[in-house]
Amino acid sequence: MTKDGRPAWHANPSEWHARQTYGGRPASDEFCVTGFLPSPTRPAFGLRELLMECATAPTAPLWNNSLGTGPVGYDSAFLGTAVPVRCVLHLAGALATAGRDAQLRLETLDPGRRAVIVHERRRFSLALVCAGLDELCRHPGCDFPAPHPQIVFCDEHLADCSTATLTKMARGWGLSQNPDDSLGRREGSPEAELIARAAGAAGACDSVIAVLVDTVFPQHTSQPGNEDWALCRARERERHRLTRIGQAEAQRIRRAAGQCATCGSALSVQVPAGFPPQFCSVSCVSPPRHAQSQVRETKQTVRA
Repeated sequence: MTKDGRPAWHANPSEWHARQTYGGRPASDEFCVTGFLPSPTRPAFGLRELLMECATAPTAPLWNNSLGTGPVGYDSAFLGTAVPVRCVLHLAGALATAGRDAQLRLETLDPGRRAVIVHERRRFSLALVCAGLDELCRHPGCDFPAPHPQIVFCDEHLADCSTATLTKMARGWGLSQNPDDSLGRREGSPEAELIARAAGAAGACDSVIAVLVDTVFPQHTSQPGNEDWALCRARERERHRLTRIGQAEAQRIRRAAGQCATCGSALSVQVPAGFPPQFCSVSCVSPPRHAQSQVRETKQTVRA
């Protein structure tokens, strides 16, 4: 704080930003452009305390120059940087179901620019310059946003999910769709394609896609013969489309891998059913410990 009660960064924003440190190193522009910095060792804090700080701390525009005036913010002791008030309010809205007792921790910090806050497995990116908030992929350290509130991993890490997790996300995404939309609007969704590709990588095309399609195109009668033919055709078109996408992803993985990630046997182009495509059989899916590192290397290779 300055002598007149204003936040330290308001008196001289450039000097304040230059003096911010992380682990004894200055958070200069040259240091920040390399990406997120691992956050300092800070204790967890509650959403209630963050809201109280936001409501009581002195506020001022984050920046003011010829381009205009920045969002109103304050100097947060919990985050160790200046934070727009709108960021805190957006975060509180996103965590409404968790309540004000939600416990938060700072995962990474780029002082004056971005901060990543974690609640349980949910990760939020706070854009400190423009007061934006994005929910990120739940994989620790990933900077990509989550494609949908029900699809909580990015395209890359979605492929690492188990069949049970993919099925849960497929059902959640399907239930989030508007049942009053036309059949044409419910077909061809890019989010459905993400789930189908991940199901292909997990070797679970049939089960995951069946749940997704049946949720998006629910059957309104107990007797399929009485079902509306347009709905039936739309359901089968979408099932066929997503199955092709999932199988194509599985074939791509098998071609890229070339050999089984566990035993080294040559992989055929034919897509297996019931186990991931980088293996030759079910018995190789749960490899011994000495082969697990090779499995990880194979996954990284096929993604590239």
